[in-house]
Amino acid sequence: MRTAEEMVQFCDDNNTGKGMTAKWRLKHFKVVEQQLKDDEDVLVCFIGLKNFVDIAHHEDNWAYAITNKRIIMGQKGLIGEKVVVVSLRDLNDVSFKKGVAFGVLTIDTIKEAFNVGLDKNSATSIHELVTNALMDLKEEMHQSSQTVQQAKADYPYEEVKKLKELLDKGIITEE
Repeated sequence: MRTAEEMVQFCDDNNTGKGMTAKWRLKHFKVVEQQLKDDEDVLVCFIGLKNFVDIAHHEDNWAYAITNKRIIMGQKGLIGEKVVVVSLRDLNDVSFKKGVAFGVLTIDTIKEAFNVGLDKNSATSIHELVTNALMDLKEEMHQSSQTVQQAKADYPYEEVKKLKELLDKGIITEE
């Protein structure tokens, strides 16, 4: 997903956008869309109450997007907008608690933890979507790291092989 409209549609299709009208979801996801880099795609998105303590203590609804590189949180206000971005490298853990009226998804980072209040009917599915996306990303990063390590291990062999070919062609001498 790359556009706010696609993110709103994802929320509608996956029941991850409760608590506000489609018009306000679109405004919040426009803030997220503006943060996306050219090589970045949204894998999962949802709406939730930022820094949720209880029903009376939170920072209102924000749009959340898990991308292939980071977590983007955005909120469009009546005046201005707010954005928080967390690199996946700075992510420690994602945990979940479900209460009577709300579920709380905690995004724990190197610097701080974000408690996201979610309506109880969609909280479990949001947690599963986020966890699955992050596990898939972690696996991709692990495989990419192994490929880089293998390339580094092969480097001396490849370098000697190239030098031998140059020697055989008479382009270089043994000296």
